[in-house]
Amino acid sequence: MKPAGIVLLAACVTSFGVGSAGVPQQPVFKTSVDLVQIDALVTLNGRPVTGLGPLDFEVTDNGVLQPLQAALPSGRLNVILALDVSGSVKGERLNALVQAVQALLGDLRDQEQVALVTFNDDIAVRSPLTPDVASVRRSLENIQPGGNTSMNDAVFAALSLGTRDARRLLVLFSDGTDNSSWLSGSRVIEAARRTDVVVCPVAVGLPARSTSRSARFLEALADRTGGRLFHAESIGMLRASMLEVLTEFRSRYVIAYTPTGVLRDDGWHHVEVRLKGRRAEIKAKDQYLAR
Repeated sequence: MKPAGIVLLAACVTSFGVGSAGVPQQPVFKTSVDLVQIDALVTLNGRPVTGLGPLDFEVTDNGVLQPLQAALPSGRLNVILALDVSGSVKGERLNALVQAVQALLGDLRDQEQVALVTFNDDIAVRSPLTPDVASVRRSLENIQPGGNTSMNDAVFAALSLGTRDARRLLVLFSDGTDNSSWLSGSRVIEAARRTDVVVCPVAVGLPARSTSRSARFLEALADRTGGRLFHAESIGMLRASMLEVLTEFRSRYVIAYTPTGVLRDDGWHHVEVRLKGRRAEIKAKDQYLAR
């Protein structure tokens, strides 16, 4: 990793506050001492279920049923893009990637913000979080792919971007396996589950049932953050996959409650979200850190 990448990664480690065990110390999807917010995707037969409210959900915190304050449809977003620009992303692949990201940017709404991180041997924050979509579009035009893939380090850096005044979605694109990071995949996954960021990786050419190291990492990263791994069967399908990420994310619910009948400073809490009286699949984080 070149000096710029080292400086950025060190800054991110500092911003997370690494503890004595080398694990970033950051709470999970909590916005205050008293309020827990769960970002949940509800689907039936693979399609989002809409029109739900607090009376439709049931949430337990360490086994104790909680009174819900809200179950609202998706609100304003901060979208963080982390893009693999290693040597394999050239020519047609780069063109398809840029077009896919441009389409996603075109779907952002007023006052929503976006950040752009690219990675190969180095990690570059090409645009910090901004509502200026035009500036991010210009940054895309200057990408020159090459080198290896520092995916773990890039995810760790991207997790520190954004603010808690809006929901944070990290869209991670890669077409290969990490071969250049300082950080291990397990450490990055541990960092991710301590944040309120939902990670949705988009992989090209990765079989849906793959057991490769890259597939295991991406699946675990999505699962621990309440996100989902999206598969683009070919580079030509990348645009559709990117747009699907944003469309699906907007169908999610933010479920909020003040913990009742449980301690509020005793470490990790297990959370379970269910629907009352109907079948559906729910994807959400199942833990938060009470301090």
